[in-house]
Order: sequence, then C-alpha cells, then structure tokens
Amino acid sequence: MAYNLNSLINLLEQILRLEDHNHHFTILDRIKKLEIESLLEKTRSLQEHSQNPSLPLRESLQKFDNRIRVAAHDAEDIIESHLTSKHLSTKDKTIIVSSLDNLSKIIEEFDVIKEEIMKIIEGVDRSKGTFFSSSREDLNPKNIVVGINNDLFELKHRLIAMQHSKFDLVSILGMGGIGKTTLARTLYDDPSIVSHFDVRAWIAISQTYDVRGILIGLMKCVVGKEVVVEEKDRLSLHLYKTLWGRRYLIVLDDMWSCEAWDDIRTSFPIEENGSRILVTTREQSVANYLGLKTSHHQMKFLNEVESWDLLRRKVFGEEEICVPNLNEIGYKIARNCGGLPLAIHVVGGILSQLERVEESWTQIANDVSAAVINSNDHISRILSLSYDHLPSHLKPCFLYMATFPEDREVRAFKLITLWVAEGFLKPIAGKTLEDAAKVYLKSLVDRNLVMVFQQELKGKAKSYIMHDLLRDLCIRKSYDENFIGVMTGSSSESYNEGNDPIRRLRVSSSDNIKFITKSPALAKVARSIFLSILPRTPYKIVGRFCWLDLSELRLLKILDIFEIQLPDFDEQIEKLVNLRYLAFSCRHIECPETLSCLRSLQTLVINWKTMVYPMRYILFDMPGLKHLKFKGDYPRCVIVKGERIVLREMETLSTVIVDDAFPAILEVIPKLKKLGMYKREDTAISTNLDLTCLRKLETLKYKCSFHDWQQKASPLLSIVTLPSSLQKLTLAGCRIPSGYIERIGARSSLRILKLQWCTFEDHVWEPSEGAFCELRLLVIEWLGFTKWIANKAHYPRLERLVVRECNLLEEIPCEVGDILTLEMIEVYGSSSSAIESARKIKEEQMELGNEALQVCIYPRLVE
Repeated sequence: MAYNLNSLINLLEQILRLEDHNHHFTILDRIKKLEIESLLEKTRSLQEHSQNPSLPLRESLQKFDNRIRVAAHDAEDIIESHLTSKHLSTKDKTIIVSSLDNLSKIIEEFDVIKEEIMKIIEGVDRSKGTFFSSSREDLNPKNIVVGINNDLFELKHRLIAMQHSKFDLVSILGMGGIGKTTLARTLYDDPSIVSHFDVRAWIAISQTYDVRGILIGLMKCVVGKEVVVEEKDRLSLHLYKTLWGRRYLIVLDDMWSCEAWDDIRTSFPIEENGSRILVTTREQSVANYLGLKTSHHQMKFLNEVESWDLLRRKVFGEEEICVPNLNEIGYKIARNCGGLPLAIHVVGGILSQLERVEESWTQIANDVSAAVINSNDHISRILSLSYDHLPSHLKPCFLYMATFPEDREVRAFKLITLWVAEGFLKPIAGKTLEDAAKVYLKSLVDRNLVMVFQQELKGKAKSYIMHDLLRDLCIRKSYDENFIGVMTGSSSESYNEGNDPIRRLRVSSSDNIKFITKSPALAKVARSIFLSILPRTPYKIVGRFCWLDLSELRLLKILDIFEIQLPDFDEQIEKLVNLRYLAFSCRHIECPETLSCLRSLQTLVINWKTMVYPMRYILFDMPGLKHLKFKGDYPRCVIVKGERIVLREMETLSTVIVDDAFPAILEVIPKLKKLGMYKREDTAISTNLDLTCLRKLETLKYKCSFHDWQQKASPLLSIVTLPSSLQKLTLAGCRIPSGYIERIGARSSLRILKLQWCTFEDHVWEPSEGAFCELRLLVIEWLGFTKWIANKAHYPRLERLVVRECNLLEEIPCEVGDILTLEMIEVYGSSSSAIESARKIKEEQMELGNEALQVCIYPRLVE
C-alpha cells in the first residue's frame, strides 16, 4: 500500500540525514547505513511500480496489499522502537544505531514482492487492447426528476440559445450519485433540444475506456446503425467527416481523466454552427481542462423539501398520497439522505417494498446510510469508483476522515496538522509539508469527496464536512485496509487479529479504552489515538482510567483527548518521545514539567479551566513546536532570566495574556505567523508591544476584557504597533478610539478585518477615502455604533460583507452595493432598519442587472 510506503520513505530519509524526528543526531555504522540505503531504494522502487495502476492491473495487484502493508509496518516498528529505546535510555544528544534486527528479512520480502509484481505487469502489458465496459443499474426507470428545473433552464440556454453560432463545451460537475447523468439525459431527450440539433450522440466514458469502442459507439448513434469495424484513426476520421457541416450534440458521460478527452477531441469538428459537447464528471481537474470555469455547471444537493418530494413520488407514485402518519417520519428519512438523489432512489425502492407502518419506516430512519449501502451493492460500486481513482498519495488523506465523528465539522487547521504529524504525506518540491497538505485537501474537494463547510474567502476554507454515504465508504475502506479502527460499543474485539494490529484508533466508549490498556500487541504499535467519550459517560469512568498506561504507548505520534476533561495529568507523558500532536483538556492548575520532554512535539492544544501559573516549560524546551493553542483560561508566558532559547519553528501562538513580560517572548519566536493576545483587566502593561519584529505575522487577534471595553479607549490598542505583513486582523471587546480604524485601513496588506463586541468612541464609523484598498472580507458583529458612512471608494475590492447582531446600527450604506467586486452580503439578526437597508440594496442591484451579488438575510427568530 503506497500510503504506508510514503511513511516509511520519510522515516528512512530522515535517518539518513543524520537526524531523527526527536532532534537528536543519529549515527549509523557502515553496515547499518548500507542496509538503510538498500531498504530505501527498494521501498521507492516498490512504490513506483505499485502506485496508480490501471483497473485490470489494480485488481491483479490487490493480493499484494496486505504483504506490502505488513512489511512496511514491521520496518517502521523495528526502526522507531530502536530509536525510542535509545532515546529513553540516554540523555546524550547523539544516538548510535548499530542493531536493527530483522531488517534484512524485510528487504528480502520487498525483493520477492517486487519480482512477483513485475511478472504481473509484464503479463498485463502483453494483453493490452482489451476493451472494458461498465454497465449501470437504472435506479430511476420511471425517470422521476425533482429539483433540477433551474439547472435545466440554465443548461438549455447554454445549449440552444447563448452564443448561438459558436461551438461550446459544457461540463456538469458533482459527486457520484448527485444526478449528473439524470440531468444530462433529461436535456438530451428534451423535445426542444432534439429539434434544435441535426444529430445527437451519447457515450459513457468511465474509468477504463477504449478509444476505439468510444468511436464505434458514437458512430452508431450518429448514423443509426452498426458500423464496419475499422482501425482507431480511420474511425476518428470517419466520425469527423460525418459530423462536418451538421449541428451536433455529443454527450460524454462519466469522464474521469484529461487523457480521455485528448484521445478523442480530434474526432469533433469545431465549426461556427452552434454545436455542443456536454461532459459529466466528478473531477474538477477534468472540468478545468475542458474549458473556462464559467463553462462548469456545479450540481447542488437537493434541499429537504425537494428530497421529500422525490422520495414520496418514488414510493407512492404520481397519483397516490402518503398516509398522514408517515409524513413526519418520511420527511426525516428524506432529510437523512443528505440531498443525494441516488440515496433517495435506493431508500425509496426499499420503502416501496416495506409494509407502510411507522415501525418499519422508523428502522430505516434510524440509519439511512446503512440501509442504502446494505441494500444495494451498486451504490457501493458507484461511490468506490471515486476512491479507486484516487492517486495513491491521496488515499490516506481520504481515509483519515474516518477519525472524525459523524456529521462533525472538521477544521482545516486540525486536519492539516494531523496529516503532517502522521508522516504519510508525500512531499512536494518547494513546499512545506503543511502547504502540501493544503494542496492535497483541495484535490479531495475538487474530486467531490470532501465538501467545504465554512470559508472566509474563495479558496480560503476554514472547515470541511463529508457526506454520510462517503463517510461510510471511508470507514469501510479504512477497515478493509487496516488504516483506522473506529471503536464504538463492543466493536473492539476485531482490531487485534492477525500479524498486523491496527495503528490508528478512534474510541468513543469507556469499554474500548479498557481494551487498549489490556492489549499489549495494540499498545506496542499504536501511532494515533483519538478519545471522544460520549457525553453520557460518567465522569468517574474518565477519572478511573486516568488514563491510558502511557508507558506502553512509546511509539505514539498523536494523542487527541481534547473532548475529555481529565482531573489530572499523567507525568508519564514524558515517555511519549515520538509524540507530534497532543490535545487535551484538564482541570489541574499547574502545567506539568514533563511536557518539556516532548521534543518532537509539533502541535500542542490545551483547554485549561483553572490555569494560574506561567507557561515557561511549554514554550521554551521544545525546539520543534510549531503550533501552540490555548482554550479556556488563557495563560501568561514568561522567560526565566538568562534563558534565550529561540523557537525557530513556531508559527502559531494563540491565545495568551499580554503583560510586561510579553515583549521578551516576541524576540524568541521570529517566524510566528499567527498570534492571539488577551488583555486582562487586572494585568497592567507599561511597555509598548512592537510587533514589527514578527516579519512573517499574517494573522492577529487581540481581545480585551469587559472592563477595558467600558473605558474611553482600550489600552491595548494604543501600545500595539502592527507589522506590514499583516493580512488578517480581529479586534474583540475593544473600545476603538477616533482615528484608529483609519490607521488600520491604510495598511495595503490587510485582506480580512473582523470587529467583534467593539464600539466606536463617537458611535460613528466613516472611513477615509482610499482606506482598506485591499480588503476582501469585512465582518462586524455585536458592534456598538449607530451610523456607518461609506461608499464603494472605501472598500474597492471587498468580496464579502457579514453583519451580525448589530442592534444599534441604523442602516448599511446603500452605496456598498455598488462595489464591483462584492459577491455576498450576509445579515444576521441586527436592527430592523439595518435589515431593511440590506433588502433595499438587493432590490437596487437587481434593478441594475447585478445578478452576481447575493444578499442573504437571516432575521432574528425571537425578538
């Protein structure tokens, strides 16, 4: 499995660079160095020959998956166990590696596997030319269509009206099962489409395609009969000549690769006669390759009303009415299908066969995803195609989504830092691992496997979600490939079988926690543990296990127990020298000194309820720490006199109390990119905070206590000097003095400004002309001001405006709607006059023909 090989390759390369991940120097004797180099060469070679194979080859190579995974895991265990033992047994910075038992056996195993794979590859190469076709089960034989009227109107306009004489290529984009083919088929059979085009042709491309077979299928549609079988080039020329001079519509259904288009594109004449090619695809990269982004039509999920309408018609038909006692439970079932038409058709088929009583329908409602998957293998095959088509380096990224609970919003920061900590990411030349993770995350979005849930600006996603059916696929694939174990209830017994125990575990039951501590084989190899005890779990259970036997988890890289509040913290944490990601919540008032022993730690997230002591040990004894985040009580940070350890890797420090000792902290974190500061009412500051020394600082949030908000001007604002690199600024709980916001607006680098629980000194905000010239996002929440005077010259590049609960604001300036780049105005709650002004902006812009601007108004439900 290539995702395991990436992890092993990264580990071997690290050792050969003479430094391990604990910031110790590693010295290899000559024989061991040759052995490590040999293993690295063979691992790279095996990865090269086994990744991203074609479908027939992929099926032939599946039998090697388990052998490759076990061998790679064994190699990692041998190396990391040896380095960990050496590290724990000595305080020396240099580790001498002289014994790595059984590594030679793994090298031999890789040789044998590679030799067997090469024989299969050679055999498949000799049999090339076989045509593979895929059949589809029609789950919608009655062609029941719901919720696509707008899609039909827009695409019919594209096909037969817009730029009538020019050739156009249109793509329909969306995840598997969302209705791309249904929409394309409805268009294809529409009478106005049929009469408009001289000739129409439809062909399914699929993952495994044969160019000659595609051309034969198209020719059969065009000429209306079987064609004489010819060579590929002659078929292509024949099709081209047949289409020449005729207005044609060609539908290329289910295209997976850019290569498929390149193989057939010369078969279609490009003339000024209104011909169209319509392509359906799951892949954003394919849609981008085919044409401009304006030519994409992104499919949307059905809303709840449309979902219920489709389900009702599927179960009861057009004439029959749903019995009243099933309306509510039926609506719930439809909602739980997540707006995916394919799922609704399958569930509708199930319900149509069941007795129409509440008990039967309730069983389906309780787990719609399971009902869909278990009832129809065809659904699994459709969804699995997206996973099978993933490049090998993206598969672990997709499978990792199984670590998060159902319907859980996943923050981008957390997902990226976890991927980096795992060590399975394939590096990209010229990029950091975190930047590479962002590229891979975008690739999953572009393939419609993960959806953006929250984003501040286009391309700046804050969080992600996954459709329930894809999540079920993710969990099943994770189980099949021994990637992640999801333990709920009594499911633990199956995760310790065979010679390759599971290495990543998500646990949501106290019984499963006990299972981990009682399983030496599992504890010995565990790399990641996520604990999320259900809310109903008694607190005493958490305290009693308090917690795992950490001494047995020496190879652990990730420990996420943030959702459990521990009464105390285990001092044995110091033995987890491989730990790279740690998140926990604790009631204990003092930070344990043992945390400073975690020298390989990259990310530390702490939720502390009663923190009163300085956090010296966390900040200044972990040279690899990149991200340090605090929730709950914010701590102070100090430097012990004479201690000057520079944290050159640290990029995030949020949120900490600022006081007179804080300027010294800034001097030792020169590469900081994100900073959160809090001014307590009982903390005096007598010195300036010059942040210009942080030349890479991009994000800053400073928050004041309520006591500061009541003063004439917040003291923190007057002493902070902002750096020129700042792109995002959040002010919370501040009383903003006159002229201060204009000084902020003069910064050309500022892209995002958020004002929360702030008030202006004179209750009026009138920015100076030319201010905020690069601002893209403006968020104002719970602001204490009444008058806002602004026009399009003040925020000339604004893309999104969010107004939330501004109860004193009289109106949103109507001139804001004239900003050419503005795409979205969102108003939540706020005064009735502010809401009315937003409606007025929407009406005025509609009258001016500005259809690009969306104005979304969410009135307060309870006044």
